[in-house]
Amino acid sequence: MILENGDAFTGDLIFPSIPSGKPCLPFWADDPAEVYASVRKLLAYQPKIMYPGHGRPFSADAVRQMTG
Repeated sequence: MILENGDAFTGDLIFPSIPSGKPCLPFWADDPAEVYASVRKLLAYQPKIMYPGHGRPFSADAVRQMTG
């Protein structure tokens, strides 16, 4: 969900890695390529801050780095 202010709620699409807290795929992702494709679709909306279902928010730049 993208809010008018540019923030996005991602739920468990993006997960904080342990112990670094950097954005990563959820460890239960069955098809990593499909998850990365979904993350790229979300990034196309140019969110500013992304709020995962767990942990602290991520900048869109940090999430872009995750997708390679």
